[in-house]
Amino acid sequence: MLKKQKTKVGAREFFALYAMTMALQFSDQTPATIFKDAKNAGWMVPIIAGILTLVSFSFVLLVLSKYKDKNMIEIIYSTFGKYIGFILCFILFIVAFAAIVLNSRSYVDITRTMFLPKTPTNVIYFMLIAAAYMIGRGGLRGISSTAWLFFVPMCIVIIIMSVLSFKDINMYYIYPIWGPGVKEILKVSVRHTGVFGELILFTIFFSEVRSYKCYKAASLTGTAFAIVVLAVFSFIYITVFDYVSLENMAFPFQELTMIVNIEQFFTNLGSLFFWIWIMLSVIRCTVLLYLATSIFCYMLNIKEIKPLLPALSAIIFILGNMPNSSLAQNITSKADVFYQLTYYILLLLPFILWILSKIRKVAGNES
Repeated sequence: MLKKQKTKVGAREFFALYAMTMALQFSDQTPATIFKDAKNAGWMVPIIAGILTLVSFSFVLLVLSKYKDKNMIEIIYSTFGKYIGFILCFILFIVAFAAIVLNSRSYVDITRTMFLPKTPTNVIYFMLIAAAYMIGRGGLRGISSTAWLFFVPMCIVIIIMSVLSFKDINMYYIYPIWGPGVKEILKVSVRHTGVFGELILFTIFFSEVRSYKCYKAASLTGTAFAIVVLAVFSFIYITVFDYVSLENMAFPFQELTMIVNIEQFFTNLGSLFFWIWIMLSVIRCTVLLYLATSIFCYMLNIKEIKPLLPALSAIIFILGNMPNSSLAQNITSKADVFYQLTYYILLLLPFILWILSKIRKVAGNES
């Protein structure tokens, strides 16, 4: 199996990894996709989807508490056997790989559209993937330490943007409270549980964290932080822009930075926000790249992850840098649909693992 790091990750760094990876979605295309279906009740979706994911994750914690020296991939192989285990691990790899391709391309599109329109897409993409590769070479310990380093700047950006947006809020935009209806909101929430899918995928790093207690505390508090941030910013987007405008707005956070009166407090703070956002995006891409590579290594029983990072980075660059043609858009659309569908498997997998572990325990007691 994959060689484990000698120095394990602490609760503080792992919390930052969880919180940053999931919460940063407030600044990409995730809110726009939610508003298309949830309308003015879109701010409720992160809360409901987060709770549903936490319910599923509770079964993960029950299973991990029994296998304190194994991660999720090892538990899957131990529970399902060689062949079914390989199929499930391959699905996890596809989900993680699709996540890095789709998210990295999204960040490149945001950067080129909003900030660097004259810079070629392939140049921006190369710089993003190259930076993610360089940070990823430091291993999980290095990635999590970098995440903790930039966690405070992210919180500062969140607080400043929330405060400065307050004067532009129009509370009438959230009515009717339930938007398209309670039933529809629940459906949309279930479809968007993938927003917190990293909560399940990160179980592959369980054996790299100092203790079960540290892992549990970091994952739960990190997820809670992400839920609050996504819900708050979704509420801000709704009350500032109205859902009608948001349905045709791909990058609401970047639009928000342009309408708040930042300059009256600080000069060129908008540019500072951009560079902080770039670094946060690089860290998120690094985490997803390392995650996908780790799953691949565990799946094929490869001991070293670093030699595979360049190859996977190159493949991601090629797939994500496809020309903006109808064929490329069709492939990306289908990949996005597959990406969401496979998260249903992620949500069900912990429950299935827990049931099988209970059955094995009962069978063992009877024998």
